[in-house]
Amino acid sequence: MTGLKNSTNRLISIRLNNGRTLHLPPRFLLSDIDDALIVNNDQVKKLEAKHILSIQPTKDEMPPAKQPIKRKTAFGKTSKGA
Repeated sequence: MTGLKNSTNRLISIRLNNGRTLHLPPRFLLSDIDDALIVNNDQVKKLEAKHILSIQPTKDEMPPAKQPIKRKTAFGKTSKGA
């Protein structure tokens, strides 16, 4: 699942791979759309190349945030590293 964001101030319409048309209002973020609907879609590629449409990974696809490294001090206590 990915997210689609309309980066413009106008309505855009996108023909999906299943034949349906998706209408995105200005500055709208559609958070969950199936990857199969936009993969190998020439219209989506063109709009993304022109910075009209941006494809954003969902939280499930994003790599986990780095955890701080815990180090032992000379006194045996743990401290958080930068």
